[in-house]
Amino acid sequence: MLDVKEKSGMDPGWWPRSPTDVLPTRRRAFALILVLSNLSAYAVFVALAPRSASGNMHPLALVLAGAKVSDLVLSGQWWRLVSSVFLHADPVHLLVNCLGMYLLARMADGVFGWVRVLVIYVASGAAGAMASVFWSPEPSVGASGAIYGLLGAIAVYAVAQRRRIPRKMQRVLAIGTVIWVGISVIYTTQATRIDSAAHLGGALAGVLIAISIRGSLPGAGRPAPPASKAFKAAAVLCGLAVAVSAGMSVRGLLLDFDLRIPAWSQVHLDGVNLPVPASWKRGRLSGTCKLDETKSVDEILANGSACFRDAYGSVLLVGRAKDLASGMVLDPALTLRAGLRAPLSTRKGDVTRRFMMLDREWAVLFLCYTIMADKYDRMLSAMFDGVVFNPGGDRSRSR
Repeated sequence: MLDVKEKSGMDPGWWPRSPTDVLPTRRRAFALILVLSNLSAYAVFVALAPRSASGNMHPLALVLAGAKVSDLVLSGQWWRLVSSVFLHADPVHLLVNCLGMYLLARMADGVFGWVRVLVIYVASGAAGAMASVFWSPEPSVGASGAIYGLLGAIAVYAVAQRRRIPRKMQRVLAIGTVIWVGISVIYTTQATRIDSAAHLGGALAGVLIAISIRGSLPGAGRPAPPASKAFKAAAVLCGLAVAVSAGMSVRGLLLDFDLRIPAWSQVHLDGVNLPVPASWKRGRLSGTCKLDETKSVDEILANGSACFRDAYGSVLLVGRAKDLASGMVLDPALTLRAGLRAPLSTRKGDVTRRFMMLDREWAVLFLCYTIMADKYDRMLSAMFDGVVFNPGGDRSRSR
């Protein structure tokens, strides 16, 4: 057995007894608070999440609860950068993250103190979510970015104290890091739902925060000094951000919000100028809405029907009446004769469909989740308010 005090000149009282206890880990309270906050967030999510017609959790639930959705974040919903850190897709995802969070938060608390750990955790999680915003438009949730931030901060501390750590333990740290990174890379390449950008963004944020305070890091085995006033203020801001995000998350699950009236772009249909939301992604209708931002709406309409999709999973279909009306319960001939001037709605399971004739040739079909149908009323009214309907055959013109 190596005598640490005799061989290295260090006090063995602080040195860990095993390779898994490289850093001080006696402080558990804050780590438990982090775990309990994530468990509580998942419990609230499951209790309040809207259900589909089949009784299962609605596919839109995570988006309503505050998942990272690039379009929504860029439209001003900054709170999703924080709320997404405390949301998880399923129990396995939650438990795996809670395990890593508990182990790393215990280490980090012993080194940095809980005030700094709070800032590292929330800031790294938000930074990881922001990196994901520019990496992928798809919704994502999870504390992985925050966990990687803790790992990055601990790595900075280990490097800063490398001269006081025996070579044997340095090898253990190096091998463990290589194994950890290797497993992460392999798992990331094999799993299609892993958000690599969030991991890298969170790790980088943790490293940068730890570097910024490296001058105040304690010596190996010594307790962390009190946080500066700046860090205490940052911790208060992080706490407020978490509280605001939690409130917005609950509000979303209760459907207690309104969709903004968006900016419009014009779609020209041989005389009918139809306003559509400018922020919606365009594509072509081929069984489903296949997004294709490389082609203009005119190019898409020349070969079929165009579609537009928003961040909440709603789809606006624009095309020729004979194509769009074929799958509808409505009778296209009756619709033409009656001179339809207002949306008609039909419901099939979880989806509400609104069908409208613009003239004898062009039609619009809007599909959204039933639970969101009333949220789109103002938007649809604004969309069709500038269109003069004339199903008799003459081309309609916008006001």
